Amino acid sequence: MRKNKLPPKILNVGLVEIEIKPLNSIQENIAETIYILNSIKPNTLDLVVMPELWITGAFDFDKMSQLDQDSVYEVFREMSNISRSKGLYIHSGTHPLMGSLGKLTNTTVIFDKNGSIISNYDKVHLFGFSGGEKLVFDAGNQVNVWNFDGITVGNSTCYDLRFPEIYIQQVLSGAEILIVSAGWPEKRIAHWNQLLVARAIESQAFVLGCNASGISASTRLGGNSMAISPNGDELTPIHKDGIQQFRIDISHVIELRAEFPVLSDRVPIKTIAKSQSNSAIFKSFQDSTIQNRMLK
Repeated sequence: MRKNKLPPKILNVGLVEIEIKPLNSIQENIAETIYILNSIKPNTLDLVVMPELWITGAFDFDKMSQLDQDSVYEVFREMSNISRSKGLYIHSGTHPLMGSLGKLTNTTVIFDKNGSIISNYDKVHLFGFSGGEKLVFDAGNQVNVWNFDGITVGNSTCYDLRFPEIYIQQVLSGAEILIVSAGWPEKRIAHWNQLLVARAIESQAFVLGCNASGISASTRLGGNSMAISPNGDELTPIHKDGIQQFRIDISHVIELRAEFPVLSDRVPIKTIAKSQSNSAIFKSFQDSTIQNRMLK
């Protein structure tokens, strides 16, 4: 039974798990996705979330490099119109955007229900070790949160999920919902499932993970988009018109943080001088007088 029960604060959210089709052109990807969004009935959803790099596929770096930026801006115009006509917020997934230094960024753009861009986020952690995304994109360097009708939301992208520090900073900034837009491979989908749950539990926040499915440049993507409660429970969706829909109650976040205030016990960790502490103990132990006392 929930204690200190607050009035419910219900949000209807949708995850658009786009299938990446290898033979599709960029324009076909855009047309199919816009069709799904246009199928939403006005004022039925508060927020929709889309996957990472869904226009090209998350692993098709050649297609990203050749992408006409006008196509991206056309998508933004469509998103703006849809958000306004449907009365909802749109997390547009991520897009290859050309930066001022002539290199792409892997960028999220958020539209409010009036069709205005209210936030953007450049992916901080680029996947590929010495290659992959690092050869194509410039990394972002800022944690991002934005306001959604009085609720604070944190953005992150795919590989970011493996680095909890970004979510700690979002929670310290008041985040109650954490969004992860992804192009996560099927072969590591177990990690996706478990990390989403871990981020929810440690942050005491709702986590919305929207992952693409299909195949991108021979890499099979894992899908399995999901919503996780602040307790770490996977929520059951309603599947409708190609969108996984969830009802989430933000009051659960406030209640849980009050009933089990683990976040208030967080201690910022600095570098621990292990060698200094251990050497002091070791030196003391070598003192024969102290050693004899300890062994008695």
